[in-house]
Amino acid sequence: MTSSPRNDPSRPVAVSGDMVVVTLSDGRSISTPRLESASPADLAEVELTPLGVHWPRLDEDLSIEGMLAGRRPTVPR
Repeated sequence: MTSSPRNDPSRPVAVSGDMVVVTLSDGRSISTPRLESASPADLAEVELTPLGVHWPRLDEDLSIEGMLAGRRPTVPR
């Protein structure tokens, strides 16, 4: 499933300022800092997986479990 990360409440993944916001099926929202090195075009191509969120252009994944635990995305070196 691909979703556009725009500020659209009907979308389960959105980018708001410097945060990635994921809306869970029960209506809760969780957020994490956005991927710093990602361009808007990179963030626009996002897929929901059974375990979290995947950005194919970045080869980056964020797990729902990690976001709920407060783990921040790592910055590539």
